[in-house]
Amino acid sequence: MDYSDGTSNGSLEPGEWAYFEITIPADSEGLRVSLTGSGAEDVDLYLLQNGNPTTNSFSDRSLDRDTDQVFVISKQGSDRTFHAGVHLPASATGNTNFTITSHGVFYEETLSWDDGSAPGGSSIHSASSPSGGRHYYKIVTEAPDLGVWRTILNVTSGEAHLYALENSAPTTTSNTESSETPGSDGFTRQLSSTSGAGDIWYLLVDADPGAAFSLVAGDIFVDDLGSLAPDASSGSGLTSIPSEGARFFRTSIPSQALAWRLWLQQADGSTTWNHNFYVRKGLAPHLSSTSYYDRRRNGQGLLVPDYLSPGGGDFYYVGVFGEIGQTFQLDSRQQTVTDISFGGDQPVPVGDGFHFKTYRVQVPVDRIAWEVGVAPSSGDPQVAIRRDFVPNPFNNDAFSEVASPTVTDSVSIVPPNLSDGSWFITTWSDDAFSGTLSNGEPVITPIDYATASYNPLSPQHSFYQVANNDPNRAGWRYFAVTNVGEPQLGSPSWLLELENQAPGTEIAIRRNFVPGRWDYREDGNDDIYERQQNDKSSTRGFLQDLGHESDIWYVGVRQQAEALGAFTLKSGHVLAENVLIDGPSETVSNLPPNRWQFFRVTVPAQIGGQDILGWQLRVENWSGYEPTMVVRRDQVPEGASFTTQSGWGGARYPYWGGTNWDSGAQWVISTEDWSGHDYSSDGSQYNEKYGLWAALGQPLEPGTYYVGFFNNSQSESSSFTFSSTAVGTGMGLEPQAIPFNGGSATVSNLPAREVAYYYVDIPDNTSGWRISLA
Repeated sequence: MDYSDGTSNGSLEPGEWAYFEITIPADSEGLRVSLTGSGAEDVDLYLLQNGNPTTNSFSDRSLDRDTDQVFVISKQGSDRTFHAGVHLPASATGNTNFTITSHGVFYEETLSWDDGSAPGGSSIHSASSPSGGRHYYKIVTEAPDLGVWRTILNVTSGEAHLYALENSAPTTTSNTESSETPGSDGFTRQLSSTSGAGDIWYLLVDADPGAAFSLVAGDIFVDDLGSLAPDASSGSGLTSIPSEGARFFRTSIPSQALAWRLWLQQADGSTTWNHNFYVRKGLAPHLSSTSYYDRRRNGQGLLVPDYLSPGGGDFYYVGVFGEIGQTFQLDSRQQTVTDISFGGDQPVPVGDGFHFKTYRVQVPVDRIAWEVGVAPSSGDPQVAIRRDFVPNPFNNDAFSEVASPTVTDSVSIVPPNLSDGSWFITTWSDDAFSGTLSNGEPVITPIDYATASYNPLSPQHSFYQVANNDPNRAGWRYFAVTNVGEPQLGSPSWLLELENQAPGTEIAIRRNFVPGRWDYREDGNDDIYERQQNDKSSTRGFLQDLGHESDIWYVGVRQQAEALGAFTLKSGHVLAENVLIDGPSETVSNLPPNRWQFFRVTVPAQIGGQDILGWQLRVENWSGYEPTMVVRRDQVPEGASFTTQSGWGGARYPYWGGTNWDSGAQWVISTEDWSGHDYSSDGSQYNEKYGLWAALGQPLEPGTYYVGFFNNSQSESSSFTFSSTAVGTGMGLEPQAIPFNGGSATVSNLPAREVAYYYVDIPDNTSGWRISLA
């Protein structure tokens, strides 16, 4: 039988077979064979490659239909031979005539590409399936105008389903697209508008007996909403999801539009349909990949510049994907912007059901800070601000979105990021809300630096305390130290502490300016970025300002994840406990992470009339995190990094070349002892003992020294013992005399890593000297 349009007629008795050989030419698109019969009984059709089929051996078959069809749906590079078998079951009561036809390729027709000019298409292929079964079609894509194409199966009677596969015939179980809803079916797919032409797709319509249907494949249809209006006239009105499973809209943004309001509504036009919709500039969006849409919103959305280009002449497309027949309305219009004054409160009503409300404020010049907050009366509103452009949750200069219906969301922005001009405020929520919007300079509460001046000879805590009187607000609470002079003067460092604060609460300070830190988003993304303006900050419940300088200082306490709560702020001196140069050891227990503790040591020229020859500071018995010891002359350490002076030549160890210790120079010690070894003598502990050893003039000088211990851990506390010991006659480390000529000394039981000192008087005019250790 000929491959293409070969036909044969015949007659069968009950139980009889008729066989036909069909050769599929190389690179042909499969095979479709059909069979019709007339007589007492229905004949059946079987197909098998390279042999006659049987009722138990076949590659495809069709039974009990008025018109039977079998298929070969693969393509190969060489000829293939198939045998079609026509069989009349033995149970038949009489003979049956038949006609068998080989149609060549397995699909019935190549569809014409539709131009998308009509909602239901204009290039329509209509068909019926009296016997039911499989109907294959081919479509060669053209480049779609808007980057998306559609296939529609409109079922006008009976039932049928739609399946699709690229470059190969689909089945009901092997396909890339399928639609099996009752009644009509369809789908959409992304396709490049520049390089999408020439793709080959095969469609399968699996029809019930008696079904009638039509097929459309090609460009999508788009509802043109016109230029974005300030009212509902640029909305869709009542519409529905068509057979392709998506409804598309188009609009343009006029120059006077400040933002675009999009509200997906139920059919009633007032209730939000909490369903995703997609937006894309210049092309139709598609939900199959984030690469095929610019924005995705659920139910409601507010789109703003820079994504929007008002007056730019661009078209923006909206796609709503859903169940066929779902009715809805798309409210698409310009966002209303209400002008309000700088400073004061503004009621925020529930409104018409759209959950974004926008305001514009003219911020005056020379504001020290600007604070915007929304206190809820109902619902859970959030807030965002932006200069010159309308903000939304994903494009803003600052935002606050604490998930609580009892917390006031607030943001604060400070110079230089704050400048005069037009600023926009948007409040929003997932549900209906009302409240009070406030904007203006923040409340700044004056506080004292401390309750008393610092006395280095008798240091004691002198904290000033103030309680937060705005506990239900998230954001910043500000304070100011304005009493320049006492008690700031002479204070070696400033300590700020919090009590009863929420976890993660930040303390920040800034000299002569209000501190700030705020979250923001840009480019429509969920990613959160941060800007800050402060001199120092801490989230550990305390802040230590080492080497504090007297001036006007602003203090900010910030909690952006929840309400600030009823915290107490304490302000005072960082204490430095007085320690004797040659005294007992001191124990520090559980020094918190990232915190300093200070001691003050006065090094005199003599003790008891005897010259001080040197100084040993020793750390031992530490546990937890190893502390860093920093020694600085006249001032508390300025950090845990090494500070050189010209006489030390930049050396890490001043005794290598230093002959003096200038005021303000500091020496950092964290790992060293006399041996230079890292581990203890028995190998059990890393840096078991370490310290500072300074000889008079190398570089030790009489004076005042501050010893600071810093726990550089982020999570682990530190406990340790340290000792201060003078070297000299009658002191903790007393050098022993050795006669010059022939003298000796015996050292007994000197512990590992400890030191013993000796001295030798060398006569005048001595030409040489030898000393040995045996």
